[in-house]
Amino acid sequence: MNSVQFAKILLDWHTINKRILPWKEDNDPYKIWLSEIILQQTRVSQGTPYFLRFLKEYPDINALADASSDQVMKSWQGLGYYTRARNLHATAQDVVQRYNSVFPDTYEEVLALKGIGPYTAAAIVSFAYELPYPVVDGNVIRLVSRILGIMEAIESKSVKKHILYFVKQSILDVRPSDFNQAIMDFGATLCTPASPDCTVCPFNQYCKAYQSDMVSSIPFRTKKKERVTRFFHYYDISDPNGMTLLHCRSQNDIWQNLYQFPMLETSSKDSPGQNDIKKELADISDISPESFGHPNKTAEIRQTLTHRKIVGTFYKLVSNTPFMEINKSYCLVDRQKVSNFAFPKIMTTYLADYG
Repeated sequence: MNSVQFAKILLDWHTINKRILPWKEDNDPYKIWLSEIILQQTRVSQGTPYFLRFLKEYPDINALADASSDQVMKSWQGLGYYTRARNLHATAQDVVQRYNSVFPDTYEEVLALKGIGPYTAAAIVSFAYELPYPVVDGNVIRLVSRILGIMEAIESKSVKKHILYFVKQSILDVRPSDFNQAIMDFGATLCTPASPDCTVCPFNQYCKAYQSDMVSSIPFRTKKKERVTRFFHYYDISDPNGMTLLHCRSQNDIWQNLYQFPMLETSSKDSPGQNDIKKELADISDISPESFGHPNKTAEIRQTLTHRKIVGTFYKLVSNTPFMEINKSYCLVDRQKVSNFAFPKIMTTYLADYG
């Protein structure tokens, strides 16, 4: 099948089967950019409410740029992959400062913005400015590799180059925004990873994977690396005045700029030694570690990330005396107001279940 046939069949299908989504209502580059960042690693059903809430809270790029980092992280809470939120905020400030609040209109300038890769840049310039840059993500790779019957590993440079060339040729003689939306919708709704409905697919007579009964084997991937397990031990510390200690993760690691209880990481599931706990408590405040008593294990909560598994063990500690002075890297917060802070999912789960 050639690229001209592919584009025609795809667009004919899309005329009848297009998805109605809120960010497709106009060609505002701010809304398009916002939706694309939210939908990275996120299902449409999960991302849509966040998109609508972001637009309400930050109706334009100036509003987003003026917001504090904590505000943006709180708005993002629950979506995961928090680097997206940090990059979103930084890019908003960059566009306001460097481009006078007007989103750039060339592929190269858009691609140079923080947090924007080739796929997102192509989506923005094609939907906002009708520039002929095709989007190529997992859905597109799966669709094209099945149609062309590509049996090599899709991680290889030659396969990626082959697929990119095919879609670049396909988009040339059609409206770029229509083509990219069609190929996104097709891969997301019909040519799905598991159990695609090939009997109703308009490409089935051309699809080499379908014709050779290889749909379940294509695209071919090399074996993924196993996730590393990390063991976090959280200390839910409070005092007689109902105050709780929180700490902002500032290191270059997962969940950067999110809040959590004081935490110790170990190489195994075993609890940290008493000396380690006492040292941590001594570093936090002026209260003697002996004032807290023995940590009471409250819960074990697991969270799976793309490359890691987190095993979080939570302990309650109550001080006999109120906190007076604390290390400046910690926050002393009224327990009733902890919901104002942005937490990783493992923390929100604990707070919802154990308060």
